[in-house]
Amino acid sequence: MNNFEKNYWSFYLDFLDDFKGLTYDGYSIPYFCVCFSIIHSAPAVWKNLYNEKLIRQSKNQVNDKKQVQAKLYKYIHGHRKKPLDKNKHGKVVLHTDSHLRFPKEALNNYFNPSKTMLLSNAKINTQQNKNHPVKKKKKKASVRLKNTISVKGKSFKEKQQMKAKKTKRPQNIPIDYLYNYSTNTEKAVKKVQNKAKIMFRSYPKHPLYSNKHFQRNFLTQIHQIVDHIERVKNFLKKVPVSCIVISHGHSINRVLAIVAAENGIPTICMQHGVINSQLGYFPQVATIDAVYGKFERDWFIKNGAHKNAVKIIGHPKFDQIFKGPIKSRSVFNKKLGLDTNKKTLMLAVRENYDLEKWRRLIKYIANRCDVNILIKDYPGRRNSPLLKEFPFVHSTKDLHLYDVLPNVDAVASYPSTVGLEAMLADKPAFILCEQISGKKDIKKWLEDFYSNRSLIGDPGYSGYYNGLNELVQSDPIKLGKLIINYLSDNNWIGYAKKTRDNFLSNAYPDFEMSGKRLNRLINRLTS
Repeated sequence: MNNFEKNYWSFYLDFLDDFKGLTYDGYSIPYFCVCFSIIHSAPAVWKNLYNEKLIRQSKNQVNDKKQVQAKLYKYIHGHRKKPLDKNKHGKVVLHTDSHLRFPKEALNNYFNPSKTMLLSNAKINTQQNKNHPVKKKKKKASVRLKNTISVKGKSFKEKQQMKAKKTKRPQNIPIDYLYNYSTNTEKAVKKVQNKAKIMFRSYPKHPLYSNKHFQRNFLTQIHQIVDHIERVKNFLKKVPVSCIVISHGHSINRVLAIVAAENGIPTICMQHGVINSQLGYFPQVATIDAVYGKFERDWFIKNGAHKNAVKIIGHPKFDQIFKGPIKSRSVFNKKLGLDTNKKTLMLAVRENYDLEKWRRLIKYIANRCDVNILIKDYPGRRNSPLLKEFPFVHSTKDLHLYDVLPNVDAVASYPSTVGLEAMLADKPAFILCEQISGKKDIKKWLEDFYSNRSLIGDPGYSGYYNGLNELVQSDPIKLGKLIINYLSDNNWIGYAKKTRDNFLSNAYPDFEMSGKRLNRLINRLTS
């Protein structure tokens, strides 16, 4: 563990201890806080966590994350009903936040609409009195998740084409909203917040608690947590539930996991992306964490998770990759205006992060290799400044990633899930990444963190892509040379394939449909 991790987790345990008396309905509020987001928006606190002397001010001295996992397990087990119930007649609830991303095919093939419910934490459009929420009558709704398509409104010809492809009509899985289960919590929230303010005064010089950003963000989360607890409790009282599937272990999902455990209901946490940075996936709070491969299973167990609480399931969204391209290469090239006589390289970027690195990579490759270059920005972003700088670079526009990958020859990415998805699509992935560990490296990274934030240099990087060996580079020029070698030298194709296959044997060892594996796990927990 580096200084940042030691400081962060040490003060996190202090936070759980110092504010454990801040409770609502028997639940200790700090255990539900997203501490990372509280600190992340407080620059002074964030920077101070890299100070190697800071840990001297902490009551807890964390040198191994097992200490953190053990603390969370103790709290969760104190609320867990033993043994967990097997409610055969209850609903399998899928909490459909922005990270779950189950494709309609998985819902059609593996979830019976009479035994399944979608649950959303999104606000619903309903007129309401501020102090007395009006519950909107619940309706059954067709599944309309990311990457789904609606049959309604299509022409007869299009419907026939869908039938020819044996595409099943989306099932009418009912959807419900946690907002329907709201109660007036204003007095309770104010009471807890006032107690927190009094507790803040007890730590006038504390490096975290005395910070105004920290205090403001904590008070905001108190309001959210109390509302979440109340809504989840009311939901579980009124709806018979056999199992809940969530996408991560923070915020509303943590409330769902712990309150469900208290009611004897098992939960499954789907891995929503590769573990590139360690703070977003830890600690383990669900009954089972469904992970991609051996890397994550070993990582969780190494950090204190129980062996029987981590299962290799993959993710149903990846099942789509194995179906092959929907668009032909010629149609794809025509839509994006690509030269059909050239090979195509896709760059996966995220907004304005690491622009200078990507700029140098594009210039190097463009000056030495005649290749189409595509930019795939983060979902919802299409106007990368790199597109304006380099007129010869093309955007993937509104095409879904899984329609793009089969039609490119190589992919370069920051340490994101796109790298894994490219390899599952049988494409080589070149990763622009920098592991920062030494004092000088951390100091240099800190100097421009807030002016030039980086996704390729992270002191908390897990080492996920290290198994790709030299296909991972921190220098864009070195990475550019490797990409050019692959695109122009047939001998490199075999090397890249072998490297990819070795990596996947650890990262995604089971190519059986993930939806089928998840369905078996749910059946085991509920029947």
